[in-house]
Amino acid sequence: SCYGDTVIQTPNIDALAKDGLLFTNAYVTQSTCSPSRSSILSGLYPHQSGHLGLATHGYHYVIPVENLYQILKTQGYRTGMIGKLHVNPPEDFPIDFHPIKDSNFDKKGLERYARYAEEFINASDDPFFLMMNYPDSHWPFQDVVEGRPRKTVGPEDVGVFPYIAWDNAGIRETIARLYNCILRLDECVGELLDVLQQSGKSDNTLVIYLSDHGDQLARGKYDIYEASTKIPLIVKWPKKTKKGAKSDALISTVDLFPTIAEVSGYKITDATLTGKS
Repeated sequence: SCYGDTVIQTPNIDALAKDGLLFTNAYVTQSTCSPSRSSILSGLYPHQSGHLGLATHGYHYVIPVENLYQILKTQGYRTGMIGKLHVNPPEDFPIDFHPIKDSNFDKKGLERYARYAEEFINASDDPFFLMMNYPDSHWPFQDVVEGRPRKTVGPEDVGVFPYIAWDNAGIRETIARLYNCILRLDECVGELLDVLQQSGKSDNTLVIYLSDHGDQLARGKYDIYEASTKIPLIVKWPKKTKKGAKSDALISTVDLFPTIAEVSGYKITDATLTGKS
């Protein structure tokens, strides 16, 4: 709802935007999972690194690629990931803590995510990098899983997104389920932020919220439209970002690698890097 949607309220994601900086023109490099994630983790476009397709289909980095996990380890960071990596080769990523490695598209056991995050964040006072890969709102879209979300919407509550360009009962049922996925995601984001706050480390932690591509409806994932490649991106860094600010700057997910590298104190030497802090 911080992006203007009026069908549902997402109080936890909205709180992140209220305390941070919301980008209105953020884009992924490719509208499928693995290539997009390969850019987030390397600062390179897929055509530079060779990771042009899904890891499950055998695609991988075809050149030596410096990734976020490697550089943060050199800076003394503990590294964690909860949820799927989906970038090859996985052995190139020095992840210290990776308790959930599967996709979990069934959305089962989501209470584990915050519990594992709490374990990792509180394990040491050393600096940490944690990537949380929630399964919502990936297909299949489910209304309720294990009591989540607590409040749902139905087909009668939603409209059809303009880029889909046609309307029927089946489409509205699918869109309602997608909204319920977002409501479930918002609950999970709130649990993670609560864990961070209770750890006492929130004021010294950079939080970045984003999606790796657009939704899995017509003209979304796998395509090259605005609905495919334009994503939500919210950054919260207490004492660094102005609260409740918005930026219309044109940015890409290749910009995340150099941003995080700069925050960690790492000096980038790779001349092929395309992103900017």
